[in-house]
Amino acid sequence: MAKILGLDLGTNSIGWAIVDDKVNKILGIGSRIFPMGVENLGDGDNEISKNASRTGARGVRRQFFRRRLRKKILLKALSENNMCPLSTNDFDDWKNTKQFPTERLANWFALNPYELRKKALTEKLSLEEIGRIFYHLIQRRGFLSNSRKGGSDDGAIFKGNPKEGKIGITETQDSIEDKTLGSYLFEIYPKENQPFQYGLERIRNRYTTRKMYVDEFEMIWEKQQQFHSDLRDDLKQLLGGRKLDGYKEDGILFHQRPLRSQKHLVGNCSFEPTKTKCPISAIPFELFRIWQWVNTVEFNGKKISQEDKEKLVTFLCANEKPEFKKIRKAIGKESAEYKFIEVFTYLLNIIFWYLTF
Repeated sequence: MAKILGLDLGTNSIGWAIVDDKVNKILGIGSRIFPMGVENLGDGDNEISKNASRTGARGVRRQFFRRRLRKKILLKALSENNMCPLSTNDFDDWKNTKQFPTERLANWFALNPYELRKKALTEKLSLEEIGRIFYHLIQRRGFLSNSRKGGSDDGAIFKGNPKEGKIGITETQDSIEDKTLGSYLFEIYPKENQPFQYGLERIRNRYTTRKMYVDEFEMIWEKQQQFHSDLRDDLKQLLGGRKLDGYKEDGILFHQRPLRSQKHLVGNCSFEPTKTKCPISAIPFELFRIWQWVNTVEFNGKKISQEDKEKLVTFLCANEKPEFKKIRKAIGKESAEYKFIEVFTYLLNIIFWYLTF
């Protein structure tokens, strides 16, 4: 007796039935319903994973944790160099009691960082005032792109978002001109004892770049180093060093955690199981795709010769997205007696999409 199991797979259910093929009888039937894997199913770009909100919240928690950690490390370095009111004993108490020493830092936090950032370019500040500036910089470090292009100037963060009142990077750069970001923001800072006026440009609700803060740090350090012998080069590297700018290591202010490696997600090669798969952008893979296509080319029902294949490979490596008639010319088969299948043109476009990826 032959039994056949039939399954009907849906987005949030599976229907099943068992049939006896010999007597044409249904032995069992039913369905299992389960929750959909996504929210807003069938709504295009609005489809989101059920875990999206949890993942987003976890990302925010990590961001807050790393920001707190950076500030704590900076406070310790500032205290060791007399640039903030805390002492070594205060850090020991903080570690034991888990309570932040707010009272010791109340007056220090009360200093207007925007005013100090402007004054630091023209007049002498105390070490604690300079430390207050650095603490403010580590809270607002600006955008640093991890992309290969280093950030495109036509993205949303460069244009801003007028609906939300977000000011873009381009507009801020135009407003800064030859000033620093801190001195510009102090110019638009609400004046003391004056009521807020609707329509004034806001200080916070804007996108900024990391370079704005790096340039300001360098200018402040260069000016204040004239007044304080304690501002040594080793301290500058500790606080604001950047490997990309020739420093031996990244400083506390601008340290960027490297991205987590994703090598473990790369599968093994189908042809050489002991090795990982070749990246799409790698030259061996590009050559593989070219040869893969060249080996399918045929005319009048037969494959092209090995000599013609090598000519095609050489031609395709030197020309981007050539027309098929030029490919025929490269192997000397332009006349109408050579019948090629036109579907190869479509496959050729796919190959060169990978080559230009």
